[in-house]
Amino acid sequence: MQKYRFLTGSADKIASVVIAIMLGVEFTGASIHFVPEHKYKVPIAAIVTFFLTALAMIWHHSHLHAKVERYRILLSSLMVLLEEQLMRRTSWSAEIPKTILDSFVSALGHHRKAALNASILCCSLKRDSPFIMCVQDSGGYFHTAVRIDATDSVAAKAVKQSEAVPRSLVYVPTTKYTGAVLISTDKPNQKVYQRTDRIDSAYTFVDSSYDWNALHCLLCINIPLPASATFPDAAEYRAVLCLGGTRPDCLGTIEFAAARVAAALLSLVISQEGIKNLCPDLITS
Repeated sequence: MQKYRFLTGSADKIASVVIAIMLGVEFTGASIHFVPEHKYKVPIAAIVTFFLTALAMIWHHSHLHAKVERYRILLSSLMVLLEEQLMRRTSWSAEIPKTILDSFVSALGHHRKAALNASILCCSLKRDSPFIMCVQDSGGYFHTAVRIDATDSVAAKAVKQSEAVPRSLVYVPTTKYTGAVLISTDKPNQKVYQRTDRIDSAYTFVDSSYDWNALHCLLCINIPLPASATFPDAAEYRAVLCLGGTRPDCLGTIEFAAARVAAALLSLVISQEGIKNLCPDLITS
């Protein structure tokens, strides 16, 4: 939680100052070449400093480049998905939510060492059912028969918190501990997540994956389910989008924003077709 507060509050200001200092050091190193060698001798420590500064700037540039590429791929994927959804004339296909998950996992996984996975969990309030695994990305990390508690789990916390704080997310930086972080905006119309609050006892280990390394961190966001002509009983169901990573605390501001966009897009799809096509097992359970 403190790390995220630092990243959203002070990191940009500190990074700007550090980059300015590095530029000054780099400029000084280049300027020394104009000084006659017999009048000024460059200490070894200064040469090492210039070299390390150059390496730091190269790393910073590559980091920013990867981040920009991730944004670009994410935006392109979103444009394609929206066009396909708006122009779709055929009947429901089970591949539509899966395509959305695959697109976001692929975009967010660009130039990233940690592998990501995405899934949709749904539950029925009327039947008092647990969360059921409805759809997951093509990576197929999880058992399709997995069941998650509908009251004491990260997914349940995400649903509960979204009722009080719309568009909020629940993030578990590391699954070694049960604590989670509620990430939200300070104001209803605010675009950037800036507020963080601790949630105790949110994560509970469930043997849900084929790979024990699949969930080292977990992000959950509620998928709004508005009632429509094709989905009149929307109030009886809850749906949650989950994004996991194979490394602890490998999700950040890009993933938080992307999860919010993905949840909105999935909400559009589900409201048009209803929950029975997304998760038939939930209807028959």
